[in-house]
This record gives sequence, C-alpha cells and structure tokens, in this order.
Amino acid sequence: MLYFLFGFLMISVRDEYFAALDKIRIPLTILTPILAVLWFIISLTSGIPNVMEGGWVDEGYRPFSVTATMASILQSFHAWSWCLLIFTWSSKLLNEPNKYLAYLNESVYPTYIVHLHITFPMIVILSILGIGFFPAMIFATPILIIAVLACFEIVRRASLFRPVFGIKGGQEEVNLLFPFNSTKERPLSVIFTLMSHGMALGMVIVLMLSLALMGG
Repeated sequence: MLYFLFGFLMISVRDEYFAALDKIRIPLTILTPILAVLWFIISLTSGIPNVMEGGWVDEGYRPFSVTATMASILQSFHAWSWCLLIFTWSSKLLNEPNKYLAYLNESVYPTYIVHLHITFPMIVILSILGIGFFPAMIFATPILIIAVLACFEIVRRASLFRPVFGIKGGQEEVNLLFPFNSTKERPLSVIFTLMSHGMALGMVIVLMLSLALMGG
C-alpha cells in the first residue's frame, strides 16, 4: 500500500516530480553501474554467506557487524538506484502519448495483482530443479512478463472481472476488443462473453490454488 501511496503522491505533483527526475538522470546513470559493480564484488567476496539476501541471520553471524551493515546499506541504495534510473529515463523517453504506453498503463493493476501468484510457484519449481539464482532470473523473467500479460488479456475481456482487477470500463470497452469487435451477432457475443468470464474465473481459481499449494 505504501508503494501505491507514494505513486499517487508523485503523480499528484506531476510537473515537479518529472523535473526532479530530469535533474538526477545523469548522476544516476553514472552512479548505478558503480553500485552494481560493488554489489557483485561484495556478494562474491564477503565472508558472510548470502550477505545480500539476509541469509546470514539464520547462520549465526552477527546482524550488526560492519560487513552486514554495509551490505544492507548497499543493497538498499543499489535496488532503489536501479528503480530511479528506470524512472528517470522512462520519463525522458516515454513520457508522451502512444498506444503501447496506454496498453501498459491499463495493465498496471492486474499485472501487479497476479504477479506474486505466478512468481512464487516458479520460485518453488526452479528451486526444486536446482537452477541457480542468476540463470533462474534470466529464465523466469520473460516467462513472468508473458504470463502476467496473458492474465491481463483474459480479465480485460471479462466485464465483471475488470473492476476487481482495477481496469476501468465495462462491456462497452470489452466490445472494442477482439473477438467482440469482429462480430455484430448477438449469439456469438453471448458465447464470447461466457467464454471470457469462464476463463477469467478459471484463471483466478488456478492462481489462488497455485499460490496456496506452492507459495503459501
């Protein structure tokens, strides 16, 4: 909820927010790769296992040692620097109307809602298969993106599920999407509607079960 609150506050002062992003874009472009290099060096050379992931807590290492404290500080700055770097360049290059940006904006809430339901089962499966962290990230990231967008495509065609997933509009907006926009026949529209709602309901059930069984 804090992320939503901060996002709302930033957009409510849109002009000042984008001006601030523009000021820090170049410094962040220089700083972020440096932090990334330091992050990898400390991760690989630290005497504390899993120092960046916090795994040392259960290993008997002191939580407030110099190494653990510095690693925690670096982890925070490194993560937020990447986030801000993406924000700054996005505001520079993508801050103009286009159909792709409109599509992605509409997908924000539904993809946010479903991403954990897909992420946790993937983590469990990849860990069972013994795939390491970095290969798993490379393998799972595109699959996650495709999966959450597929879920978005399903729910945006089911008018009753749209408000549940934070998508504006109802049947009028659904009628503009394929396959609804390809037919004017009432029976076919009813069939498409039933199929869309059935797929959306099935998707919700599968996601909840997968999260409960594998991630919960």
